[in-house]
Amino acid sequence: MPTDTTSNSPPLSEVALTDDEKKIDLGSDKIRLRRKLRHFYDQSASVLIAIGGVGVIVAILLIFLYLFYEVVPLFRGAELHEGTEFQVTTAASSQSIHLAIEEQSEIAMRLDETGNVLFFNLGDGSLVSEVALNIPDNFEINSFSLDTESNGVFALGSIDGRALVASYNYEISFSQADNQRIITPSIEYPFGNEPFTLFEDSPVAALNLRSSDDAMLLAGVDEQGALALLRVSQQRSLLAAFSLGGSGGEGGNFETEIASINVVATNASQLFIDSDQRWLFAIGNNGLARLLDIRASFNEEVESFSIETFINDNGADITNVRFLLGGISLLVSDSAGNIAQWFLVRNEEALNLQKIRTFSIANQPITSITPEQRRKNFVAADADGEFAIFNTTSNRKVLQTKLLDSTPLSIAISPRGDALLVETSPGNYRTWEVDNEHPEVSWGALWNQVWYEGYSEPEYIWQSSASTNEFEPKYSLVPLSFGTLKAAFYAMLLAAPLAICGAIFTGYFMAPAMRRKVKPLVELMEALPTVVLGFLAGLWLAPFVEQNLLGIFSMLIVLPISILLASFLWIQLPHNFRHSVPEGWEAGILIPVILIFGYLSFVVAGPLESVFSLVTCVFI
Repeated sequence: MPTDTTSNSPPLSEVALTDDEKKIDLGSDKIRLRRKLRHFYDQSASVLIAIGGVGVIVAILLIFLYLFYEVVPLFRGAELHEGTEFQVTTAASSQSIHLAIEEQSEIAMRLDETGNVLFFNLGDGSLVSEVALNIPDNFEINSFSLDTESNGVFALGSIDGRALVASYNYEISFSQADNQRIITPSIEYPFGNEPFTLFEDSPVAALNLRSSDDAMLLAGVDEQGALALLRVSQQRSLLAAFSLGGSGGEGGNFETEIASINVVATNASQLFIDSDQRWLFAIGNNGLARLLDIRASFNEEVESFSIETFINDNGADITNVRFLLGGISLLVSDSAGNIAQWFLVRNEEALNLQKIRTFSIANQPITSITPEQRRKNFVAADADGEFAIFNTTSNRKVLQTKLLDSTPLSIAISPRGDALLVETSPGNYRTWEVDNEHPEVSWGALWNQVWYEGYSEPEYIWQSSASTNEFEPKYSLVPLSFGTLKAAFYAMLLAAPLAICGAIFTGYFMAPAMRRKVKPLVELMEALPTVVLGFLAGLWLAPFVEQNLLGIFSMLIVLPISILLASFLWIQLPHNFRHSVPEGWEAGILIPVILIFGYLSFVVAGPLESVFSLVTCVFI
């Protein structure tokens, strides 16, 4: 019978191996293949990691280049591109007193000293229409005033003391045949065809007006300095709103109110009414600006000017005064080539007319100033034909160039600021295309204090938009930067102690099994971009907090109390029961406590509000 030799042999794991058997054959094909694969993996990982690192750097550089590409044009100056040169033959024999361009930069308007209005094509000077104003007999034009370029309302003063008010308008339609845009200019009389009498047989040396849809404020001064101020309002009946008759106030009933003024504005050569119709500016040839309270003038007899100050520097002669867009700031140019911005500033003592900033072209007298209609820009030209474009808010000269070899007669800028029209001599015109995208941006406007219109001192303000074109944009980045730093500081003030205490508890007291689950979640939260968290907070959290604000405040009170109470009760439990929970897992017991009492915080928010209201009423 054969002997079973395997039954008594030791297991294979217990078999002692010789030294030769313990040696590994490093030269075998399998080991060599494994070494090659490992080397390939190492090299591939090194290359991929290097590519990833370089890709991140390249992506950051590309983002920087893109931001640089977008930001640099903000600080670029304006550019002028030569347009056309033409002649309007019917305008060669008269002197223009006003020049304007319509919205689409297709048609220009010219008003001459005889009361003749020409509308001509801005591209080639071809005549579109010619309209003669309804000038009454013995009405010889002596002065001119424009309300605003946007509404086109203007007034003409005569040597016999009367003033005629009219407006130029444009109606846009489209032809049915080829859908081409058709612009039809017209002259209207929003406050009637008849002139208003300011003085009896005394020339209107200067006048100014402010108007709305159915009301107008008209001011005038004669050669002796007597002031006249009247308010005209249209009387409308209920049925007039449904009338099919003409618009614009022609043929309507008007009520005229005359102010009682007992002051004399000697040597006043220009009048201006601010946009609020509160102040009348009477400016003399000697640079003396006197302000009259319009509201007081209509309520009682005024016997003195409220403010008197000189607005010329170093004795230079004033050459032009114009209101900037919005009717708050005065632009005052002089014979030394400077343009100063003035507006009313209220301090602790009184209201003063103060010079805010100064612009300059050269040393030649400034002959023309034309403000833009939608931005705080203005175009200025001097006697040598040097032109410049300025922005008052950014205190920036965006362009200066010599366009003419002679003094321009008049200039006009389009409503969109993209076209410039210059009358070089009677009937001769030249045009330029204007590229001026971001004149309101400068390093000073972004980082320095800026003195904005209506403010008592320079300030840091961010307010990028409003509902009107007269708004002055405020682009200071200081409030945004400070707000970001302040929010980060308070967030760190609250989060840093919690994060440090949480890290200590997680590293030293939490069970390893729980730590392995909590740590990846914390790291995942760290990996989320703050932009994404902010987007979620703005999209979901902010509306939730807004609708449950009282519950949020209740949670700040209820949760700490509930956690302390739960911890106290846990300590009071029997020793055996407390130690039945594995060490390091005690934090899990707080999860249901936080969920339950967090929900109860919103439930008790209403009763808490009632209790606080009752207590407040009792103490009050």
